[in-house]
Amino acid sequence: MSSKPRLRNLKWLIFDMDGVITGEEMYWDAAELTVKEILESDRYIGLKEGFTASREEEKRFLPVATIRELKNRALNSNWDIAYLVTCVYLIDLLKNVYPSTLFFDTITHELHSDSLRAVGAELGEDASVEPELLGRFMDSAKGLEGFALLAHLNRFHEELTGVKTHCFRRGDALWELCKHVFQEWYLGDVLYSTQYGQQPVQSGKRGLIHDEKAILPVDTIQDTLAKLKHMGFTFGIATGRPYEETIEPLKKLGLLRFFNEEHISTYREIERGEKALAQSGIPVKLSKPHPYGFLKAIYPHRTAVELYSGKYPETDHAAIIGDAVVDMAAAKEIGCVAIGVLTGAVEPRFKDILITSGSDIVLTDITELPALLMERKHGD
Repeated sequence: MSSKPRLRNLKWLIFDMDGVITGEEMYWDAAELTVKEILESDRYIGLKEGFTASREEEKRFLPVATIRELKNRALNSNWDIAYLVTCVYLIDLLKNVYPSTLFFDTITHELHSDSLRAVGAELGEDASVEPELLGRFMDSAKGLEGFALLAHLNRFHEELTGVKTHCFRRGDALWELCKHVFQEWYLGDVLYSTQYGQQPVQSGKRGLIHDEKAILPVDTIQDTLAKLKHMGFTFGIATGRPYEETIEPLKKLGLLRFFNEEHISTYREIERGEKALAQSGIPVKLSKPHPYGFLKAIYPHRTAVELYSGKYPETDHAAIIGDAVVDMAAAKEIGCVAIGVLTGAVEPRFKDILITSGSDIVLTDITELPALLMERKHGD
């Protein structure tokens, strides 16, 4: 079916944040710095003596090319990316401490801060990691996408060490550690303490959030949204960011006024939805590529059980505007118009990747939306 006739039905425009409205560089830097800190700080593995919370421009542990490939393979969350890369390097280090009885006993359980310090204590002074190992992991995980990449960490551990384990899994203690170290870097000491009610483990971080920028000139984005608003559209946002990290940049950029806040779906809504479903006996993860966040942005008053079970009106009146394969796949799954934009493009052939993943239309950026959607007022 051609997507153009469906444009006439549109009332809602649901935007992703990163790569569509805001840039992703600060999140990518936070992921790099998370891996660096866990590897180098003596609070964790401790590969570098005298580690301090300073930002370095050189990407030593998490090349942008790796981030691009992971996102093309539907691993969209920067927390997940930081966790995966940390685990790949940790697995390489673990092969140097086996067959320690300590680690044979504990590798069947969750790894946490104490485990990391114990690994560091077993390593020699010349221990190091090589970024080339990431390529070996990606080759080992050929054909896998999304959360299956995280599940593959256990198989990769066996390949490198000869030891079977099931200790690597999304949401485990090490995943939570990566998440909080990431949040320390992104938010900085003050905002982290305010948001989480505790002091950061490694202090001295200013917060990358203060350097965050819009993906396009702010006045250009404002003008585009104003045109679309005048055309009668209503806006929502569906993002994997925490709530505060969504609202504050929108305020700073003067864009929050265009959005009804109840139609802003963030990681907060994902967590609440997962909790509600778990209480109903449905243990499930709702982060992208699951379409729950988009549905919650469109239908904020529907319960998690209703949205998960498909109890919502038709969605062909809504378009999802995103820059990632997970956005397009989610849009197709729930029957929304899928509009891809190339502002978050991660490689020259990205337009083809978006089309393959389900895009009805691919635009250079959101400034092309008004002209495109003006067609809905006319026939084909």
